[in-house]
Amino acid sequence: MRSPIRSLPSSPCKSSPPPLPDSQKKTLCISVFRTIIHTSLNPPPGAYDFSLDLVKNEKTSTLYVILRPGLHEFLHAAKKACFEIVTFTWWPEKYVSQILNQIDPNGQIITHKLFHNYFLKTGNRKAVMDLTLTGRMKDRSVIIDKNPNLCVKQWRNAIKVSPFTGDNNDDELWRLFSFFQAQGNFIDVRNLVHVCSKAPPMLGLPLPPTTRKTLFLDLDETLISHVFGEPPDRYDFATEMCYVIKRFGMDKLLQVATDCGYQIVIMTASVREYASPIIDRIDPNGLIAHRLYRDSCKRNKRGMFIKDLSLTGRRLDRCIIIDDIWQRVLQRENVVRIKPFKGDMKDTELKKVLHFFHVESRYEDLRDAVSYVNKWFGHQDL
Repeated sequence: MRSPIRSLPSSPCKSSPPPLPDSQKKTLCISVFRTIIHTSLNPPPGAYDFSLDLVKNEKTSTLYVILRPGLHEFLHAAKKACFEIVTFTWWPEKYVSQILNQIDPNGQIITHKLFHNYFLKTGNRKAVMDLTLTGRMKDRSVIIDKNPNLCVKQWRNAIKVSPFTGDNNDDELWRLFSFFQAQGNFIDVRNLVHVCSKAPPMLGLPLPPTTRKTLFLDLDETLISHVFGEPPDRYDFATEMCYVIKRFGMDKLLQVATDCGYQIVIMTASVREYASPIIDRIDPNGLIAHRLYRDSCKRNKRGMFIKDLSLTGRRLDRCIIIDDIWQRVLQRENVVRIKPFKGDMKDTELKKVLHFFHVESRYEDLRDAVSYVNKWFGHQDL
């Protein structure tokens, strides 16, 4: 159920708040509701950590609070890594302070508690947390939130976690310990945010079974092009590592393949730390079912990474792969070959690939459909 705090009145600030006192530490900003706690006005079916009495219109109700598993360990890890811990929430200070005092009764963990006056009202009547109002440097600040795309102005500083619903088996905070283990090696902490990208866990091979046909997709120069250093004239988004250009027709390809009953799997020779945040951005609707990274590829004698579809557990007559480097796929008869994408805005390769989905139902063995389409493309040398 929705947090009951949402129904309580709050008033937006009319002037900017003062910046936080100076600190030599890095800053960890943490959203409260459904990020580190779950609340309910009804007694939960299992255990809860504590309860509070809420008074509204002379009526008293009980608020039950469940802490996200690993919260105390996570906060202590942040403090040990020399972060100041700052909580932020839009909801009323009167009630939230009681909750935070239960989490940190001695006031030795949470450095600052920010409320609605540190939020910026946007034109669509929504409020977003604005890091600049704190006076903290962006390259030394990281934000943890369940929905940073909507709730945080500086999304490049944000690590997304799934909303906490009270599940005792939740492991989101444990997953973030890798951030504190590595952050000391980075001057700009935003360079490390991608390591904690909210992505499905890395899978071993073979993949989980499915009755659907499978579309494997390469990433670099097949779906996207990337540029390091100075930004190109036009790009769709940037990570801390590079500027990324989506290939024209990529969104339609994902949708058409899904509509044709294919399970979509990214299979890239890139490492997870680079590829995962890019996949997060190009697939906001979650059409991509699985992600396979460099560790799922073989390495040949020349040091090149080779993709072996037989290791995925998928029937070779019911899967295809779209890749610009067809020579690095072991099963070349499964490769729909396309030209590398270098950022050309006139590129039409993916539009041509859609022809495959117009004809594939005529073939029992998808490799025959691949052969037909490659000849239609003019690729006779496969």
